[in-house]
Amino acid sequence: MIESPTSINSTIGTAIREARFSRGLTQSDLAAHLGVTRATVASYETGRRKIPAETLIQIARLCDKPLGFFEPTEQPQIAELAAVYPERSDALPAAAPALQALTNALQLRPDAIPLVMEFLEAWLSDQAVHADDSSRRREESL
Repeated sequence: MIESPTSINSTIGTAIREARFSRGLTQSDLAAHLGVTRATVASYETGRRKIPAETLIQIARLCDKPLGFFEPTEQPQIAELAAVYPERSDALPAAAPALQALTNALQLRPDAIPLVMEFLEAWLSDQAVHADDSSRRREESL
């Protein structure tokens, strides 16, 4: 049953892809373990096809991930980030070598994305607090 992707299906599909990558499996490898076609795995990963619960449990066990790993969260996931940032690091501006290095590293280790996002959110929050403090001091000095 092919459907148009929904946010939850896409998010679960992204988690499936991350789990598969974390174990070094191709779509064909995962398909063989599940007894489905590679196209079916691709449909799960893109969110075009709902994944049966028993299949998700098989993937969790095979990839050594807890079921909670596949649970949609409020944090941006790879699919959302891909819509905002270029898919390939060589498409980034040449003036952004640190961003290129980070993108390359995350392509190799997509399982690290939640940790990087957590760090960036904390850092941005800290920067906002410091900016507010600086603004307040400037206003007080006037």
